[in-house]
Amino acid sequence: MSFSFCFFHFLDPMPIVACPRGKYYDINAKEKIDPTQRYHFYPTYDITDINPWEICQDCPTGWSQPSEFSFQCLECPPGQVADKTRAFNCTECIAKTYQDVSGKKDCLNCPVGKTNKKSASSFCSGCDIGTYGTEPGVCSDCEIGQYNDAKGVTHCKLCPVDTYNNFTASLKIEECLNCHISHKPQTTTGK
Repeated sequence: MSFSFCFFHFLDPMPIVACPRGKYYDINAKEKIDPTQRYHFYPTYDITDINPWEICQDCPTGWSQPSEFSFQCLECPPGQVADKTRAFNCTECIAKTYQDVSGKKDCLNCPVGKTNKKSASSFCSGCDIGTYGTEPGVCSDCEIGQYNDAKGVTHCKLCPVDTYNNFTASLKIEECLNCHISHKPQTTTGK
């Protein structure tokens, strides 16, 4: 008996199972395996054929397993999800969506007034000044005759009476210029 045989035998109290991707072998569920059957990767043992589809468990939604021979699934980090069981990999949330909690199966839409421009985001930021939220995850420029001096709002402010601006995405009230004649808000043309 060689030293390596004893060493492997000593360290091997339970079988090593080759689970397919997207599945894992729960080392705490030893009762599911017939203890007389052994599936090893050591050449000193006889290999007994165990069906890994019977003893390996599916990774749950929100978790993945990209490699074989694993004893655990990997929890999807914030910004990524796994919407089905047996996922090989987590999927990144697309722009305008996010997930701020690990181990989830769905990305969430950014609320109205907030967005993000990159994938795999764990948060949404308020729409920039000069813009406003029009629908979940979408920010649009303030129209002519309006401005917005705050982030994350759902509407723009009108230029005051007898003032105007003639461009979109105005950032501050100072960009509303005085008219030479009186006009109602949002009816000035700048001409």
